Amino acid sequence: MTPDYHFIRNPSNRYLQDREEQRTATFTGMGSVFIVQDAAANETQGPIQDRTKERLGAADMSIVAGRKLLLRAIRAAQEGREPPGVIRDPLINASDPIFLKRNVAPTAETWEAILLETGGRWVGSLSKVGE
Repeated sequence: MTPDYHFIRNPSNRYLQDREEQRTATFTGMGSVFIVQDAAANETQGPIQDRTKERLGAADMSIVAGRKLLLRAIRAAQEGREPPGVIRDPLINASDPIFLKRNVAPTAETWEAILLETGGRWVGSLSKVGE
């Protein structure tokens, strides 16, 4: 990234895509940093599609659920409420949410259970609870 937080690899330089790297090392040819690949996927989608005539089937239930969740979050923010999933407690944000049973900071006991469950392989941004 540049000092003003812009990606060096960007649409103006075709994400510095390297065809030789694409043939020999990576599928995208854009290095191994997934953030650049995600940016390329998001920034090159083209115009917003008109979905008014879209036909979703049973296999698309997750798309419908995701859109409803997003609309509820937008409405909550417009009404001055917190959207779902916003966590303000830094201790909770320092813990991998996959291992938290609720959106509360882990206790020492919970922390031990997380480490036991993951075989001690998971390392959060905290070395000990409360630090």
